[in-house]
Amino acid sequence: LAMQNINSAHHKQNQFSQELRVTSPAGQRLEYVAGLFYFDQDVSTTTEILGNFGQVLPAGQYFQNFIDRAISTRNYAVFGQATFNVTDQLRLIGGLRYTNEELKARFLRTVPAGARAAVPSLGGPPLDAPHLNAKDDDVSGKLGVQYEVSDDVMAYATYSRGYKGQAINLLNNLSAATVNSGKYVLAPETVNNYEIGLRTTPFDRRMIFNITLFQTEIENFQAQTFDALTTSFALANAGELRSRGVELETQYRPNQAFQFSANVAYADTRIEDFAPACYPGQTAALGCVGGRQEVTGSALTNAPMWSYTLGASYNRPLESIPFDLTADVSYSYRSSVFFTFRDPNTIQPGYGLLNLNVGLRSNDGR
Repeated sequence: LAMQNINSAHHKQNQFSQELRVTSPAGQRLEYVAGLFYFDQDVSTTTEILGNFGQVLPAGQYFQNFIDRAISTRNYAVFGQATFNVTDQLRLIGGLRYTNEELKARFLRTVPAGARAAVPSLGGPPLDAPHLNAKDDDVSGKLGVQYEVSDDVMAYATYSRGYKGQAINLLNNLSAATVNSGKYVLAPETVNNYEIGLRTTPFDRRMIFNITLFQTEIENFQAQTFDALTTSFALANAGELRSRGVELETQYRPNQAFQFSANVAYADTRIEDFAPACYPGQTAALGCVGGRQEVTGSALTNAPMWSYTLGASYNRPLESIPFDLTADVSYSYRSSVFFTFRDPNTIQPGYGLLNLNVGLRSNDGR
C-alpha cells in the first residue's frame, strides 16, 4: 500500500544581516571590540501531503492536506568585549551582549475538496492561525582570565552564558489545542559554560598540545522527538541538559614534510526533567506511561561519549614540475549513540572511518 503518493514543498527564504564593529588598536593595556548586529529573515513554505497511509481505501480516494505557513524573524543585538592586560602575563576578559528578538508567524492547513479526510498524524483537520507571535530579550556574557606561564604555555579559565531564542512550532500537525494554549512557542534555551584549559607550543613551536575541561548546563533545551502514536515529529523543551568532559588536541611537525595529529574528546551528557513520546513498541514495563516516557538520566541522542581522530600528512616539492606531492591519511572514530531516547532499534554502534588522499598542488597556490 502506498503511504504517501505526494509529499512536496515549495520553500522561499529571504535573509539580510549586518554587523558593524569598532576595534581598539592591538597591544594596548585595554583592548576592546564593540558592535551592533541586525538580522531579518522571512521564510514561507507551502506543503502538500497525499496518500493512503497504509489503509485500504476505495479506488480514487485518499487523505490529503495543504499547509501554507510563514515566519519572519527580526533580531538585533548590542555587544562588547574587553581584555585588560594587567601585566605582560596576566589578562582579564569580560564581555556582554544584549539580544532582542521578535517572531511573527502564520499557519493555514486545509483539506482540499475531493479528499476523503485529513492526513492522519502527519497533517490534521483545517486550522487557520494567522497570528502566532513571540518576543523576548536577553543579556548574555563572558568572564575569563588568561595567564602566560611561559612563552610556550598559557592557562585560562572562562565562564560564559549563551542564549538561543524562542521557537515557534510550525510542524505539519500543529493542533488548535496547542495554538489556543500558547504552547506553540518553545521557551528560549540558556546555557552556562565553564571551561579551564592549557594551550602549549613546546619543542620550538613544532608541537601543539592543548587540553580543555568543560561543563555545559543548558536550561529549556529545545529538542525534537518522534511520537510513535502519531508517527510524527514534535518539538518540546527539556528541563535541563548537562554535558561535561575533556578534549585533547595535539599536532607535531618534525620537519617541513610531515605533520601528525591526534585529537580525542570525552563527553558525558545527561538530560533532566524530560518526558518525550514513547518509542514504537515501548510498553509500560519498559517505561511508557500515557504515551510518554521519562528519560531523566539518559544521555543526549546522537551524542557519542568518546570520539577521536588520528592523522598524518606529507608534502614534498617535485623538482621536475611546478607541483607539490601531497598525501594524508586520517582515521576518526565515534562511540555508539541512540538516535531516539532509549529505543534499542535506533542504536548506532560505534564505528570508524578511514580516509586516504593523494594529490598534486600547484606551487602558486592555485
